[in-house]
Amino acid sequence: MTEDRPGLRERKKALTRLLLRERARALFAAQGYDTTTVAQIAAAAEVSEPTFFRYYPSKVAVALAPVTDAIALALDAVEGRPADEAPIVACLAVVAAADEHGLAPAPGAAEELRRLRTSAPLRAGVVQVFDEAADRLTVDFARRLGVRPDAPVARQTATAVMGTVLAVFRHWVDEPDGSDLATEASAGFRRLQQGLR
Repeated sequence: MTEDRPGLRERKKALTRLLLRERARALFAAQGYDTTTVAQIAAAAEVSEPTFFRYYPSKVAVALAPVTDAIALALDAVEGRPADEAPIVACLAVVAAADEHGLAPAPGAAEELRRLRTSAPLRAGVVQVFDEAADRLTVDFARRLGVRPDAPVARQTATAVMGTVLAVFRHWVDEPDGSDLATEASAGFRRLQQGLR
């Protein structure tokens, strides 16, 4: 029986990617996002700047990697739901099984993201990440709705879902009231389902 394990090269790449993220996080926490440079991150990870850019296109990308990765996992899970489920039903099902999909936030994630949201480039980066997610979700929702991907209803539904996720995300990051991200997302999707009442 053979195991589906990544090869040595893939494991080394994954470790380098993780190391860059960890070193960046430590530097952002110690000296702030704006004053941290790519050169400092690369040096802390003991790689060259060109190596950094092979893994991340920018400092914004490495800072937002946890958000980008979580959204990609969530979109994979939505796309994996049965094709006959309505878009909101698929989203609710994914949120209900958030832990199974690896979507539970890491301890301290809200506090870390709160610090990062003080930077204008990062705020813009979050909007871009959510916009790109809406593009991807539009394709899946068009399939579920039986329309073309450029149909306004597919775009509107995907944008409404991602807008809800963004609102929940911002509340979770900015208002440390101990709310559960999955519970809040579920409540937001149900409001959408009920016509935003």
